[in-house]
Amino acid sequence: MSALPDDPGHFARWLEARGVADAANSFASRVTYGIYLREMLDAALATSAGRLTVRYGEVVDAVESGRGVALKLADGEALDADAAVLAVGNLPPHDPPGLNDGALPDDLYKGDPWAGSVADGLTADDTVLVIGTGLTMIDVALMLEARGFQGRIVALSRRGLLPRRHEAANDWAKIGDRPATVASGLVRQVRERADAVGWRNAVDELRPFTQPMWANATEAERARFLRHLRPWWDVHRQPARAGGGGPAGGDAGSRAAPCAGGQDDRIPRRAMAA
Repeated sequence: MSALPDDPGHFARWLEARGVADAANSFASRVTYGIYLREMLDAALATSAGRLTVRYGEVVDAVESGRGVALKLADGEALDADAAVLAVGNLPPHDPPGLNDGALPDDLYKGDPWAGSVADGLTADDTVLVIGTGLTMIDVALMLEARGFQGRIVALSRRGLLPRRHEAANDWAKIGDRPATVASGLVRQVRERADAVGWRNAVDELRPFTQPMWANATEAERARFLRHLRPWWDVHRQPARAGGGGPAGGDAGSRAAPCAGGQDDRIPRRAMAA
């Protein structure tokens, strides 16, 4: 989680400096991580001596040329660059089908789990339904508890899958060749490697290969992965710290423990998309 590849403990020390005990083994929300990255960016801007600038705008076109990339902005300005990097981060949250276009009053439904008002108006008798059971659900449960919510939290997703428990990995001999690109072959290889070195290591050793594998996959293979494998990949690829909070950690966020798989048209008193 460190922003500095040559200093893997930097983020943990940053947390400890802000009062987080046993930071290396704690679950840090992505809101906290965003604050950390913002501070890193501000520090880089302050010491860049003009080499780094931040501009806000919408790029509507990018044209490659022999000299680099020409960017056209929505306000009509142009920007020439030797290279362009797409680093768009997480996309804004979207409303699940049936909950958009004012289907519920604003005080009953929060489409943005990062909004500062998610706990406003809640009482100890309320039940909050979190749609989704991934890391964002853990973030929401921790945020609600931090703001004093004492009611019940229920998490709902189609399969009811929770992020797997993260643990420190032991040294092992990583694969050197790119894994199989066909979904069935990849699943078989990961299972074989999991039997040999443990599932955490089997998933972790794919890190250097995932981007080129996705870039070179056919549309049919991408669609097959998204339809059948992505939910299982997500809960293994993005585990939660053991003992660090949330249902996967078994500590904070314990009222979010009731998790269900399935689909339901009934919406409880409060709903939140995660």
